Amino acid sequence: MPGVLDTTGSTFTPASSTNQPSEMSLTDTTISDYLSAVFSADSSQGSLDAALALCSAILSDPATAHHSFPALFPPLAKAAADKKSGTRRESAMIVYGALYESIIPKSPITEVLLLRETLPIVLDGLADKGSVVREASQYAIDAMLALLKEEALVVGLVRVLMTYLGGSGSKWQGRMAALQLIGKVAERAVGRDGFLKEVMGRELEALIPVVEGGMHDLKNEVSRAAMKAMTSLSKLLSNDDVARHIPTLIKTMSDPSKETLQKAIHDLSQTTFIAIVTSPVLSLLTPLLERSLSSPQTSQDVLRQTVVVVENLTKLVHDPVEAREFLPRLQPGVKKIEDTAALPVVRSLAKDANATMVKAMKVRTGTDIPERISVDEFKRIPGCATVYLEHFITHDDAKRVAAEIERWARGETLNRFGSGIGEIDDEHKHEVEIVNAEFSLAYGGMMLLTHTNLTLYQGHRYGLCGRNGAGKSTLMRSISQGKLEGFPSKDELRTCFVEHKERDERDMSIVGYIRLALEENGDGNISEEEIVETLKSVGFEGERAEMNIGQLSGGWKMKLGLAEAMLKRAQVLLLDEPTNHLDVGNVQWLQNYLKSHTEITSLIVSHDSKFLDEVCTDIIHYEDKKLVYYKGNLSEFVRKRPEGKAYYTLDASSASFKFPSPGLLTGVKSATRSIIKMTNVTYTYPTATKPSLYNVTASLSLSSRVAIIGGNGAGKSTLVKLLTGEMVPQEGRVEKHPNLRVGYMAQQSLHHVQMNLEKTPSQYLQWRYSSGTDKEVAMKDTRLLSEADRKQLETPIDLGDGRGPRRIEALVGRQKWKKSFQYETKWANLMPKFNTMISRETLVEKGFSKLVQDFDDAESAREGLGYRELDVASIEKHFEDIGLDKEIAMNNEIGGLSGGQKVKVVIAAAMWPKPHLLILDEPTNYLDRESLGALATAIKDFRGGVCLISHDAQFVSQLSNEEWHIEAGRMVRKTSNGSNMSLSIPLDLNSRPGSSAVSLASSAVSSAANTDVEDNNGERMEFKSIKKGKKKKYTRAQLKEREVRRRLRYLEWLNSPKGTPKPADTDDES
Repeated sequence: MPGVLDTTGSTFTPASSTNQPSEMSLTDTTISDYLSAVFSADSSQGSLDAALALCSAILSDPATAHHSFPALFPPLAKAAADKKSGTRRESAMIVYGALYESIIPKSPITEVLLLRETLPIVLDGLADKGSVVREASQYAIDAMLALLKEEALVVGLVRVLMTYLGGSGSKWQGRMAALQLIGKVAERAVGRDGFLKEVMGRELEALIPVVEGGMHDLKNEVSRAAMKAMTSLSKLLSNDDVARHIPTLIKTMSDPSKETLQKAIHDLSQTTFIAIVTSPVLSLLTPLLERSLSSPQTSQDVLRQTVVVVENLTKLVHDPVEAREFLPRLQPGVKKIEDTAALPVVRSLAKDANATMVKAMKVRTGTDIPERISVDEFKRIPGCATVYLEHFITHDDAKRVAAEIERWARGETLNRFGSGIGEIDDEHKHEVEIVNAEFSLAYGGMMLLTHTNLTLYQGHRYGLCGRNGAGKSTLMRSISQGKLEGFPSKDELRTCFVEHKERDERDMSIVGYIRLALEENGDGNISEEEIVETLKSVGFEGERAEMNIGQLSGGWKMKLGLAEAMLKRAQVLLLDEPTNHLDVGNVQWLQNYLKSHTEITSLIVSHDSKFLDEVCTDIIHYEDKKLVYYKGNLSEFVRKRPEGKAYYTLDASSASFKFPSPGLLTGVKSATRSIIKMTNVTYTYPTATKPSLYNVTASLSLSSRVAIIGGNGAGKSTLVKLLTGEMVPQEGRVEKHPNLRVGYMAQQSLHHVQMNLEKTPSQYLQWRYSSGTDKEVAMKDTRLLSEADRKQLETPIDLGDGRGPRRIEALVGRQKWKKSFQYETKWANLMPKFNTMISRETLVEKGFSKLVQDFDDAESAREGLGYRELDVASIEKHFEDIGLDKEIAMNNEIGGLSGGQKVKVVIAAAMWPKPHLLILDEPTNYLDRESLGALATAIKDFRGGVCLISHDAQFVSQLSNEEWHIEAGRMVRKTSNGSNMSLSIPLDLNSRPGSSAVSLASSAVSSAANTDVEDNNGERMEFKSIKKGKKKKYTRAQLKEREVRRRLRYLEWLNSPKGTPKPADTDDES
C-alpha cells in the first residue's frame, strides 16, 4: 500500500484504506485532471487519495498500462523540480510511491520503463530541503525495492542505478542512496544463492567500475557507501580462492597506488586456484589486471606475474562465452607485453598467455562466440517468460512459447559444453560411489589440472602418479582443507590427510598430541584407553610410548600420523609419501593394514614402486592436466602405458643432475685418507634412559660411498647429526679436516627452507651465502656459544712469551704450520702490529675450539665460494644442473613448490659451496623416479665422498660400496661384494697428474673395509701439505759420467734394428 503523510507531524506511514480501481479509459485530459486533483488537495491524505485513483484508472487494463506513461511522467517531473512549491514536490513523490506500490505487482511488464523514467527523480528528492519530501522519496524507494521481481531488480533497478551514478547532474544524497540500493540488492542475491545471485554476478562487469568511481567521491558519505556496496558485491563471488584476497582487492580500488597494485598482483600469483573461474571473479579481477598491464610504472617482475595469472585464469574459465566477454579487454595489454617487454622470459610468458586467450575465445567449431546465451537454469525459463508473455497472448500459448525457449537453451548448452557424465561403467555398477567431483586446480604460476573429474569408489586404493610438480600433494591438501570444488564436506565424508611434516609440538607427549588432534577434529569423546590401545597396535609401547614428539624419528612420526587417522575413523585416507622413513618391517605392516581394511578408500602419493604394486587397485595418472584412470596396480598400468616404466627404474634418460667438482683439500694426497672422523662417540637424548649411540668409531674419505642402514629409531640420523656438527657428543670426539666443506640434507629435509617460504629459490640461495659463508652452519649446536664459551672469551690468557695475560678479540688469519695450522690472533685493546701467531692445538687446549671452528668454516667457505658469483646466470645454471626449472627457481616462492621441488632446492643449496663430502639423510623422499635416477647418476659421477641414509634398497644397492649397520645404538661395518662404484668417483685428475682412475679405484676398494684408515688409527687427524720432492744434486764428475752413458746409449740405439723404441734419458739413473 502507498503511504499516508500525517499532517500533524513528519512521519510517513502506510495507508489504512484501499481504493477500488476505476473502469473508465484514460486520455491525456483525464490524466491531467487526476494530477490536478493530486496537486490541489488540501492535505497529504487528499493527494494520496487522488494518486490511488489515478493508479486504479491506469490498471483498468494492465496490458496497456504503459500507454499512459507519456502523458503522466512529464508533468510529474516538472512538479518534482518546482523550487517554489514544496507542496507540489511532496505530491509528486506521493504519486511516485503510489505508482510503485500499485503498478509494479499488477503490471510487471511496465517495471523497467517505470523505473527508468521515475527513479532518478525520486533519488534526487532525497536531497530536498523539506523533510516531508525526503521522507516521501525514501518511502517510495523502499516500496519499490520490496515489490520488484528478481529479474527486474537486475534488468531494471540495477541498470537504472548505474546510469544515474554515471551521470554528472546527480545530487550526492541521491548517489549515496543509489550505492546503498546496489548493496541491498547484492545482499539479497547472496542470501538467496540462486538465480538472482548468478544474474547479479553477471552484472558485476559494469557495476564494479561504477561503484569504484564512488569510492573516490569528494563526499565522505558517498565514499563510505561505495566501500560498503563493493564489500556486498564481493560476496557474490562463490570462489574461496579469491575470497580471502577481497580486502586487498578493495583496498587497491580505493587506493590505486603502485604499491597496493603490486601487492594485489603478488597475492594472486601465490594463490592456489581450485574452483572454476566464473563471471563474478573475472568482473572483479579484470580491471585490476588491465591496470597492471597498461601502467608504465609496472615492473618487469610484476608484469611476469600478471601475464601468468591472466593465462591461468583463462584456463580456468569453463564458459567460453564468459571468456569472450572479458578477455578482449586484457588481450591488447598482453600483446603489448609480448612485443615490448624488456626481459625475454616476460615476452615468452606473454606469448603463451596470448595463445591461451585466443584459444579460449573459440567454440568447439573454431569460430568466435557470437553473443551471450542466457543463464543455465532451465527450470526457471517457463516461469520467468510466461509472466510477461501472457499480457500479449493466451496463458496456454505463453507456456508453449516458454517451453520452446527452454528447449532451445538446453540445445545451445549441450552444443557448447557437450553431454554430461555418462552411465556408470559396468565394472562399477554394483559399487558405492563416494566421490564424484568436477574441478580445476592451479597455482598462481602453474596450471595443474583443468576441467577434470575425481571419482572414488568405496574400498578402492588409488595410486596418484605423476611427475614432480604435477600437483599430487596440492590436490590432496586441497581435499583435506575442504577447498576442492565438488568434494563432499567432512560432515558427509570423514577424510584424513597423513603427510610427513615437521611438528611444532616437539615437547608434547605422544598421547597429549593425539588428544589435541582429536579435539580439534571434534572427536574429543574418545577415551584415553582407546588412544593408548591404538598407539600400542602400531608399536608405541614401553619406553617409546613415553617419548616426546621431538624424540621420534621420521618413521615413527609417520606411524603416529597413521594412528591419528585410525582414531578419527577416516573413510578416506589421503597418504602423501607414507613409506618415507619407514623401514622394511613397517612398510610391510602398512601394506597389510591398508589391504585388510576394505571399508577404507585410500588415495596414495608414493614414489615407492613396490609399495604401489602391492597395495593399489587403481592408478590415477596425470596426463595433459587431466586425471586418467587405469584399473589395476602399477605393473598393469605400465603394461598399458609403457612410458610409465620410469616408476621402476633409476634410469635418468629424461632427467639429469650435475654436481660441481669439489676441488682439492690441503694435505690430502689420497682419496682414501680420512677427512672426517668420530672416535668412541656416545650420545644419549635428554630424558632417555639409554644411549642412542654407544662407543661408535667411524670415518669418511673422498672415495667413500657409505650407506647407513637400520630400523626406525635405531640412531641413523643421530650418527649423521653428530658427524656434521648438528649435535655435540657427550663422550668421544668428532674431528674433520679444517678446510672440509660438507653438503648436508637432513631427514626433515624441508626444515632447511621452512623459515624462508616467502622467498624464491634464487633469493633463498642468495640470502644463505650472501655473506661469503653458509648462514645455516652458524645455527648448528656446535657453533652456538654457551655461557662457558662466552666467559672463556672474556678471560685473558698468558702464552708465556713475557707479554703477560691478554684477551683474544678475534682470529684474523691462518697459515700452514708443520702438520697443522697456526692462527693470527688479534688482541683486545692492542694494535694489529701486536698480533700473535698461535697454533691450533694451543687454542683448542685453552678452550677456543668454537672460535677456531668458526674461522675454519669461513676459510673453507671462502675457498668453495671464491669462484662462485651470486649472479642470475650462475644461479639459473646451478638450479638447472640440479633439475629445477629456472623459471620456477627465479620466480616461484618456495612455499608454493611441491615436496620434490623443495628437495631439489635443498640439494642445490647444499651443493653451491662445492662440498667435498655430501651427506644425504633420506634423499629419496618426495623425488619421483626420474629425479631419483638423475640423483643416482650425479652421485656416481661426484668426485667427493658420499654418505647416505635410505630405506630404498634399489637406490642403496646401486650407489654404496660400504654399509654401516646400526642396531641398538651399536654400529657394524660391512663391505658390499662385487661393487665397482669407486670407478666412477675419482678425485679431480686434472689436479693430480699421474693418478689413474684404475689405481684410484683399486685403492678405494681396498680401503673400504677399513674406514678408520690405518695411518690415523687412534691418533688425531693430521694433514701434510703437498710438497715436491727435492731434485738430486750431482757433482761435476757425476754429470760427466751421465753424459757419457747417454751418448753411448744413443749410439747403440742408432745401430739397432728399425722400429726399436728410443730409450729415455732420466735424472735418477745411477
